[in-house]
Amino acid sequence: MGAAKRSFGATVRAARQEKGISLRKFADMVGVSATFVSMIERDEIQSTRDDQRVVIKEETIDAIAEALDLDRDNLLALAGKVPTDLSGIIHKHPQEIAALLRSVKNLPPEEIDRITKRTNQGKK
Repeated sequence: MGAAKRSFGATVRAARQEKGISLRKFADMVGVSATFVSMIERDEIQSTRDDQRVVIKEETIDAIAEALDLDRDNLLALAGKVPTDLSGIIHKHPQEIAALLRSVKNLPPEEIDRITKRTNQGKK
């Protein structure tokens, strides 16, 4: 099963184990407790406050991505978070961004990559 089909916790656990990093060493690398890492890997955390569940911060996800050499945006998506920089863009241009996202939602990834590259070339 690919990482994109795994939960956030399962993705983190698989990557950590693949790199041969112990739970305690990984916790030290990320700056959290081993208990918190265990909760992450069992999907007992979430991205926003709701009832009594423990919340994971974007900065912690960034540290996890860096420690495991994983894509930050993919991990944030698996955790149900929108990156702060994107949230700001959406708030600045809500109608335009909503229309843009709806217009590309059914495109294959290769076409979205092509559009992104073409847009970035226009910035130069």
